[in-house]
Amino acid sequence: QVVVPLDRTGAVPGTIALVVETLPPGGPSRGVMFLIAGGPGQGSATVFGLGDPDSAAYYQFLFPGYTLVAFDNRGTGRSGLLNCPGLQGYYPIEQEEALVGACAQAIGSNRVFYSTREHAEDLEAVRQTLGAARVGLWGTSYGTKLSLAYALAHPAQVERLLLDSMVPTDLDDPFRANSLREMTKALA
Repeated sequence: QVVVPLDRTGAVPGTIALVVETLPPGGPSRGVMFLIAGGPGQGSATVFGLGDPDSAAYYQFLFPGYTLVAFDNRGTGRSGLLNCPGLQGYYPIEQEEALVGACAQAIGSNRVFYSTREHAEDLEAVRQTLGAARVGLWGTSYGTKLSLAYALAHPAQVERLLLDSMVPTDLDDPFRANSLREMTKALA
């Protein structure tokens, strides 16, 4: 675990324990590769399951020689999971705004501490704890947005980026993007 402050300014007390999984390379080390899941809302340690022998073998095959790191972002998986049952599953897009509003009310004012910026700073705290000078980032979906946010905030610590299923950094919420709303017309 890596313990990070809830509020990095110190104005609001509290900490969050981030669950971190690491998997050493099978041979000589080529570096450190963070595996960053999508969502937002998927905890990377939970999704990638580096403790499972089959998953471990698969990711070691994909990234030979790398120490693999996956951690559950704050508010996901086993790192202080935020749970909004109305948003867990399928719902009509017309209900999204009300469901998100209800979730925001349930979480309260601390919801401001669960942003991509905070996730990027948590990634930096994990990197520092591991003592890695530079890291590779493999992001999928929302993980691409987080990878890019981290790379922009800490460029000297990034060795390489591998981005799968890009989420543009200038979209506040990828699920409200016009392309998704228009998808039904394109498929018709």
